[in-house]
Amino acid sequence: MKRWRVVSLLFLPALIVLAALAFLGLTENGLRQLAKNAVKFSDGVLAIEYVQGRLFDTWQLNGLRVKTAAVDLHCQKIEVQWQPLAIFHGTVRIVTFHGKGVDVQIKEEGQGQSNPSFVLPDILLPLGVALTTFELEDVFIHGISGMELPRVERVSLELAADKAHVTLKKFEISIPGGSVHAQGDVVLGGNWPLDLQGGGSMEEKNSKPFAADFVIRGDLMDQLTAEIDIQTPVQNRVNLTCSDLFGEVRWQLDTTLSQVKLMDLNPDWPELALASVDVKAEGTADRYQGTVQLEAAWAQFPQAEVHTEFSGNFSELQVSSLVARLPEGQLAAKGTVGWQDGVRWQVELEGKDIDPEPYFPDWKGRINSRIKTTGRLQGDEFNSETQLLALDGDLLGYPLAGSGSVTVDGDVIQVQELLLRSGESVLGVTGTVGAVPGQHSVGGAINPLDLRVHFDSENLGNLLPEAGGKAHFQGTVQGSRDVPEFSFEVDADHISYQDNVLQTLTGTGQGTFSPQGEVDVKLAGKGLHSEMDLDSLSVELSGTMARHQLQAKMSGPAGDMDILMAGGLAAQSWQGEIRDLLLRLDPYGDWKLRNPSPLRINGELVDLAPVCLEQGETSICLQGGWQSSQQWQLNADLESFAGELLYQWNLVSLPVKGTLAASVRTKGTGARMTAGAARFSVPELQISVPDEDGREQLLRWTDTFLDLKLVDSTLMSIAKTRFQDGSTIDATVNIGQFGDFSSAWKELPIQGEIALDAKDLSPIAALSNYTVKPTGSMKGTFAVEGRVGNPRLKGELRQTKGKVFIPVTGITLEDLLLSVMVKGEGMHLVLDSVSGPGKIKIVGDITRDEQAGWQVDAIAMGKDFEVAHLTDYEIVIDPDLQFVLREGVMRVNGKALVPHAVININKFDGSVTASRDVILMDGSEADKKMDPPLVVSVIIELGQDVNIDTFGLKGRLQGGVTVSDAPGLPLTGKGSLTLHEGTFVLKNHPLDISRGRFFFTGGPLDNPGIDVLAQKKTKKKTVGVIVSGTVNDMELKLFSDPPMAESQILTELLAGRSVSGTGSPMGSIVGAVATGIGFEEGGSFVSNITSRLQNQFGLDDIYVEGGESSSDVSVMIGKEVFEDLYISYGYDPFNAASLFRARYDLWKGFSVETEVGAEKTGADLLWSIEK
Repeated sequence: MKRWRVVSLLFLPALIVLAALAFLGLTENGLRQLAKNAVKFSDGVLAIEYVQGRLFDTWQLNGLRVKTAAVDLHCQKIEVQWQPLAIFHGTVRIVTFHGKGVDVQIKEEGQGQSNPSFVLPDILLPLGVALTTFELEDVFIHGISGMELPRVERVSLELAADKAHVTLKKFEISIPGGSVHAQGDVVLGGNWPLDLQGGGSMEEKNSKPFAADFVIRGDLMDQLTAEIDIQTPVQNRVNLTCSDLFGEVRWQLDTTLSQVKLMDLNPDWPELALASVDVKAEGTADRYQGTVQLEAAWAQFPQAEVHTEFSGNFSELQVSSLVARLPEGQLAAKGTVGWQDGVRWQVELEGKDIDPEPYFPDWKGRINSRIKTTGRLQGDEFNSETQLLALDGDLLGYPLAGSGSVTVDGDVIQVQELLLRSGESVLGVTGTVGAVPGQHSVGGAINPLDLRVHFDSENLGNLLPEAGGKAHFQGTVQGSRDVPEFSFEVDADHISYQDNVLQTLTGTGQGTFSPQGEVDVKLAGKGLHSEMDLDSLSVELSGTMARHQLQAKMSGPAGDMDILMAGGLAAQSWQGEIRDLLLRLDPYGDWKLRNPSPLRINGELVDLAPVCLEQGETSICLQGGWQSSQQWQLNADLESFAGELLYQWNLVSLPVKGTLAASVRTKGTGARMTAGAARFSVPELQISVPDEDGREQLLRWTDTFLDLKLVDSTLMSIAKTRFQDGSTIDATVNIGQFGDFSSAWKELPIQGEIALDAKDLSPIAALSNYTVKPTGSMKGTFAVEGRVGNPRLKGELRQTKGKVFIPVTGITLEDLLLSVMVKGEGMHLVLDSVSGPGKIKIVGDITRDEQAGWQVDAIAMGKDFEVAHLTDYEIVIDPDLQFVLREGVMRVNGKALVPHAVININKFDGSVTASRDVILMDGSEADKKMDPPLVVSVIIELGQDVNIDTFGLKGRLQGGVTVSDAPGLPLTGKGSLTLHEGTFVLKNHPLDISRGRFFFTGGPLDNPGIDVLAQKKTKKKTVGVIVSGTVNDMELKLFSDPPMAESQILTELLAGRSVSGTGSPMGSIVGAVATGIGFEEGGSFVSNITSRLQNQFGLDDIYVEGGESSSDVSVMIGKEVFEDLYISYGYDPFNAASLFRARYDLWKGFSVETEVGAEKTGADLLWSIEK
């Protein structure tokens, strides 16, 4: 018994300990007792609301609170699951540690405190630690120098520790829109070396995602270095060094950026482009300082260099120096911005010799200014004072000056003599908005609203480039904010801006902005010259705010418009109607409003009922609306539009009959159309055209329509028409990505098909005014693809059983075939045709460049292709030409051989050729712009079979000419043409052209050089003429062998015989001469005249007499009055001169001859010997 007691005494303590451990570790009451004791002995530091579970299994704490001098911590729930038995294997294994609802409040008295002597101890863990899952959810941290940190959604941790080495397998912190993760190792001893690698990301609405990788290395007790590599939105490295983490924390940071556009990071940020940024900063836990050096450009403005020196803490930023060096001048600033207990600032700005022209073209100047602004924003309370301390220099060549200040004190705004002056232009603003203590209006009542504005300018060019004219404006706003009263007057004379001019503008206005307050505003202008010219315009607003009307009138060359609107303001909404609207347009007639159209406008919506304008049976209606959610709708209808109006309005060249109807329905949000449908239809269309005999014939189309529908951002269109003979055109075209008005419509994808089936081409002759006369049929289908701004076609168009006759050239085109294929970003085109004995093929590529426009590369090659087949001439060519279109200029190069041509023109068509002193005026500007400028350099070569027979000239032409043409320059040529086997026949009197050459030296094509030798040979003599010089300045030289007088040579050339004898034979000679100089029936005409003169007056002689030069030729008539007295009269038609001559025969061959003329008068003693 005694022995059992001894044993019991020995094992009883162990049993008690085991029982206590079992109670505390294996029962929920034991866990609660442990929690209770922990709270009791913490002396108020620890508090636990509720516990459950078992210590050696899974346990949970609810409402955990920890309070220290530096921090307060509260956790809604902590749940722990661990494996106690793992301790016997040398490891503390925690399977799960999960906390939720953690709130950390860092106290002010605990911030900034440091212990310079604090040293992390060397830790050697007796057991290993394995933490599989550590999670905290919804962590909030408050009170760090007034900053509110974002909510931490989740903290995840997984680690393993063995003795003094800890391996961080996973560490991740997630916040809204971002996360940070890391892994690495740390040694729990010495300087506590650390090696971490990780990364982070952040996403924000409208901004590009942020992503970065980092490496942190060093010693916790000495210095840590972080290298942060930013991957997006820009690639950049940030170097950060921290030391003395457990004492006076010190850090250094530097980074460099290049070629960054802020709008690429966030479209809502300013359009600022940073060419380079260099940031250097250092500080402690509560202070920092540094410099920023950058080169930046805003929008399209020039680049500027900025250097900034700053310092501060968590509550304010001090900029000791900010200097921006501009292209001309500089801007300096300094000041302080704080954000503790609201936002406060004090900033001074100073500009020196700043030229605004690099930023605002044409605004040349030199501006000096100094501005000071101070203020505070706390809650809803705002106070500020902005002073314009100095403003001088010059702007647009005029002296500049300014002064004044603006003060804001809560609801009170005071403008104190804000004055801006440039040359002879002055703008002044002064007054108060809000109740100022001590300020009263007449009668002692407080007047919280009193603003006065005046503007006077003798020359608006003082303020605005390309502006001019005089202007005067003054106005006041008084009363109260609830019931403001306004008045103004404006007067302007010959004001202009660029090409816009308004001769006069006058106006007055006054009123009270209250429901029953009267409003009276009148504006009138005259002589508006702009894109739309107006002779006069006027606007009148009268009535009360609750019930008023607006009337506007405009009159100009295009017509008149009168509009009357009536309505009123009620509950922040304007509601009324368009009561009357009249348009008088030339030549489009009068359009009048059918019925009044209700209109409602407020901050939430705009609602317009149908506005219908009508003219006769035709009406056009518009209806739409807009909501503050950016949703809108717009509808339009066209009813009973008579096709005859198109002809009356000169919009088409042929009379049209038919009725057009249209309906458009659209709606959208903001700048995007979300739905739409439209239909344009003409049930029956007739065009009246004359046939070749001038009789009217009708061409009729039926079932013509165009349907449009927007489905899932694709605009689908279907178009069809049917001709009276069954010919059809069908088109189905879809435009993708349609509806976004902010996008470039030229880049939208297009796809579809166009089919043509023309049963009979002959009606085209009437539509073309018979310039072409096709027959047969034509059929083809083309696929459409590419972009709206650069559509491409693929398909084939073929003419069958028909021809195309072109009356102006007399040729007939046969076997027409057009083939189009897609090639890269363009089209490949092939056109084949036959004319006469030969054919032609045109092959080319067509593309469109966004900058250069349409581009064409084509060649035309053929053999024996007939280009003219008329009675007067026939021409066949072998073309080898290149066509290149670039930047709106068409260039034609190459060569054209003319193997065969017959030119047989012997009469004119009655047209009149303008003389050289006539100035030809070009067509309208619109005509000029229809065709691209043409640059030509083509070699024309004449073959062996080019014959000419025109106006008596016969022969065979050979040679070549390079023809050149360019905009603004005459058509020029370089080369020569030679006439072979040439003759020139004057009324059966042939001249042999032994030398005939036309040479072109680069001058105008219609004024070539001439080298012609024409002669007539008989057995006894040779007479001829040499022509040299140019067409516009010819030189003629007569020659003969043996030598003869020029008058005799001319008579011989023209009449076929020399001058001899008198009487009747002379009439034949003169008739021949007349024929030679251009009379069609010279012989019979002159013989009739001479016979009548001889019979009536008894004339003895009619003959031709030459002078000193070849151009001195006179027609002489003479009669022997008495036996020895002979008188004669002569007229020179070339020089419009006349003379009178008398000869008296003396004796033995002697005679006296006198002559009286316009150029000379004299007498001669003559002696003649008869042989």
